[in-house]
Amino acid sequence: EKVINSGGNVGGMGADIRYSKDGPVGNYETLSPIETLKKYKTLSGVVHFKQNDWGGGVFFHSLFSHTPVITTRRYIEKTNSSNYLIHNFNSLHIESPIEAANAVEKLLNDEVFEKMSSGMSYIKKKLMNEDYWSKWTEFLNTVIETSF
Repeated sequence: EKVINSGGNVGGMGADIRYSKDGPVGNYETLSPIETLKKYKTLSGVVHFKQNDWGGGVFFHSLFSHTPVITTRRYIEKTNSSNYLIHNFNSLHIESPIEAANAVEKLLNDEVFEKMSSGMSYIKKKLMNEDYWSKWTEFLNTVIETSF
């Protein structure tokens, strides 16, 4: 099986494609947001081992592509994301390299992947509910009214 490393947030600039070859992310391919969503849809899971900061892009892309996440328990605690990344529901939380390897193997099982992908879909529906879209519309109307 293959684990792919793609570049990421460089100096607060996000997945800026100009850093893909000789820049700070080295020779790892850095994807634009649209290309990232397309890539996520082809994956069995996303491995995200950031420790101290919120990886909003990883969660966003996983949420919208229904792709399970493998991350550390420390990350879940530090980011207070236990209501959104739920162990064995839409993500796998690990503490060691052996657990990480086992989590990758686990997501290769079609039944496990489907269950966790469905879990991610559920969280998306829970977050992006009618109240969310109503507030979004209200926000847009306020912007339009104050812009002219």
